[in-house]
Amino acid sequence: MTRLDPTLEEMAASLGPNATETDWSALHQAVEDRKLEAIRGDLRAERELPRLRPYPPLDLPNSTFKRFSPTRNRWPEIAEFDRRVDELERRQASVNDELDALKEQHRAAVLADRERLAAWVADENGQRPEPTAPATEKRIEELEANRDALVLAVLRLLDEKAAHVEKHRRRLGRDAAKATERAVERYKGLLSELEQARTEAMDARRAELWAALFPAELAIHDVGGALVLGGRTLRSVPWYISQTSAESVLTLLQADAEWIRNAQTADQRAEIEGTDPRLDADTTWADSPEGALVRQRQSREARERVEAAQWQGSRWEE
Repeated sequence: MTRLDPTLEEMAASLGPNATETDWSALHQAVEDRKLEAIRGDLRAERELPRLRPYPPLDLPNSTFKRFSPTRNRWPEIAEFDRRVDELERRQASVNDELDALKEQHRAAVLADRERLAAWVADENGQRPEPTAPATEKRIEELEANRDALVLAVLRLLDEKAAHVEKHRRRLGRDAAKATERAVERYKGLLSELEQARTEAMDARRAELWAALFPAELAIHDVGGALVLGGRTLRSVPWYISQTSAESVLTLLQADAEWIRNAQTADQRAEIEGTDPRLDADTTWADSPEGALVRQRQSREARERVEAAQWQGSRWEE
């Protein structure tokens, strides 16, 4: 039989032989209320999930950018940093998966404990059932500690990577600059080969047409070989403008190769050179001799654009 707490025992002892049915009913109700309150307290404690520790605060901009490396990583030591970071983050993902499973298991255990306790309260048969949910809480705490440690380990490793690059920046830059020069020269060399190959292909096609049509006048008609696609449009490339010469395409690609050699944004240039990106190096005073030269150049470029547009319009009309 369940022992009453001292307050209820004193209440029961005060009831003498003359106690009425109302007095006994009040005692019985007090006992039931006290038992119900105890059960509610147990259920509140058992259904609450363990308080989860948040991730350590991260310096998101720095930690994010430190993860990036060139697509074609030329340096084994940088690749090793990235490999170690990837390994730690895989372990972190594994811990998070196990944590999710344990939290779900804990929720199910809380519900099961509640059902067993409710069944025991109904008849108080046997010992009060022990809760099973707390058994998973210790493992959850251990995994949270491991997760936090892995996050910090990743941050430390990214800091080491940044310090290594800072220390060896000049060597890394020289190596990359040599690779850029070699790649640009190869690009330009391939463009020269491409120009020669197109010329040979077009000459061969003209000879084929000559062989099929000579001595008719059609044998020497120009098929528009100087223009890309002979001046026709291409539905799969809606932005393509017809009447574009093959020479201009190759010139554009040659300019692209030269641009790659020193490609950078204004902010990147300012950071490398230690200048203010808000100040344009080409800015001149309007009333100065330099300003007059700038106005002349701008006027000349505007006239050339107008003339080019008029010429293009005449070609479209034809």
